[in-house]
Amino acid sequence: MGVQVHMGSTLAMPRRARPVSKPKGRRPSQSLTPVESDILALLVQGYTVKEIAHMRQRTVPTVNMELRYARKRTGSKTTFQLCAWYAAKSLASEVIPA
Repeated sequence: MGVQVHMGSTLAMPRRARPVSKPKGRRPSQSLTPVESDILALLVQGYTVKEIAHMRQRTVPTVNMELRYARKRTGSKTTFQLCAWYAAKSLASEVIPA
């Protein structure tokens, strides 16, 4: 029998801990849609979300939604982390002549 814990005028039995399960999120695919890539390219160049929305004739929430989807696809927790990933990927894909 488990340990009884006194809580005021009643006795309470502690609950059994649930087993730890793995998170149910998707595995990052690290592939972006063309729209997400375009938005990230502009963001890395220093444009704000508001400026990007204006250039693409979209609303700010729409651009933020695309960034949220891109973060999910790549497993990035922040937009800054997403931009760093995109910049590193872009640099790695450039061919430097010998």
